[in-house]
Amino acid sequence: MKNYSTIDTTATPGILTGIGHLDNLLSVDKGFQNAVIFLTGTSGAGKTTLSKVIQKSLKDTPTALYERETSSNSVAKQTRRVKIEHENALICDEKEYPHFNDFMAEVVKRGIKFIIIDSLQTAAVDFVRVEGMSEKESEMEVLRVLKQWKDSTGGTAILIGMVNKDGDFSGVNKIKHLADCHLHLVFDEIKNTRFMYTTKNRDNSTSKLHYEFVDTDAVVEFYTEKEFEVKDKSFKFGDYLMKMVSDFLASVDRKHPSFKSFKNEYFVRLDSISEDNKTELEVTIELIKLIDELTNKYGL
Repeated sequence: MKNYSTIDTTATPGILTGIGHLDNLLSVDKGFQNAVIFLTGTSGAGKTTLSKVIQKSLKDTPTALYERETSSNSVAKQTRRVKIEHENALICDEKEYPHFNDFMAEVVKRGIKFIIIDSLQTAAVDFVRVEGMSEKESEMEVLRVLKQWKDSTGGTAILIGMVNKDGDFSGVNKIKHLADCHLHLVFDEIKNTRFMYTTKNRDNSTSKLHYEFVDTDAVVEFYTEKEFEVKDKSFKFGDYLMKMVSDFLASVDRKHPSFKSFKNEYFVRLDSISEDNKTELEVTIELIKLIDELTNKYGL
């Protein structure tokens, strides 16, 4: 045992991306702080593109993306708009390292301190196939290996988790709580906007950022809540109402027994509203009426 006064609480220097808002979101001491970051996101949120953008930004830090959802070639083609000119960004797939442990052994051999694994579920299959573990045990084993690696090397890992069609993580929920940080990305199809937020972060308070893909070398621009609201000078009353609608829909309990029925009817009737020749404000008002009717109908 020891006294609190004898414990060194000096923060370990973080790995900075140089993207101010993102560094601030990740840690109060700025940047990636020797952690396992569990990353989830809805379809279209841009998890793969964001991963490569981070690799691009960490030009002075060797990084490796272990791609198990598809091939290295497919990722390179999908993210070709992200131009990386330095030599510190590496990518590999199952053909090079058939087992997750093979990849981790190579990471240790090369002394790489920043890795991205896409995804938890596909990497976990190795332990089911070779070691005979259950699905739950295998996912926990991937996390155990990563936490042991980051504790012994001071490295940081981003572990991507697949979600289902409703945007919920489709694996062992305990993972979200055992990781050092859970970062979730959302693509709002209604407003065509994207945002990310932390549901848990040992190195900082939970927070939210908006982001959008742009046709510049940066590829992604990040905004705080206030910055995002004033970014578009044409922000009008109708836009304000749509933001309220979006925020309300995001708060609906997806685990409610009637949510699926609500969602199905909502999207069916949404098409009829969108096809009518009306102003944006009129469409928004009809949308509010529809949501009010359906939430009452399904008890949400």
